[in-house]
Amino acid sequence: MRILLLGDYSNVHWTLAEGLRALGHEVCVVSDGDGWKNYRRDVDLKKICEISVTK
Repeated sequence: MRILLLGDYSNVHWTLAEGLRALGHEVCVVSDGDGWKNYRRDVDLKKICEISVTK
């Protein structure tokens, strides 16, 4: 199953994604890293937003 998790708070989505991947699912975590905590993610919204603002 393909799963998209948007946003992250306290690293819940990344932890959930790891468990789902271990079960054989395809998971993508999209977030800004929850500010200064800089949690892991597959797609970094912070960089996408910075590119959009500078154009």
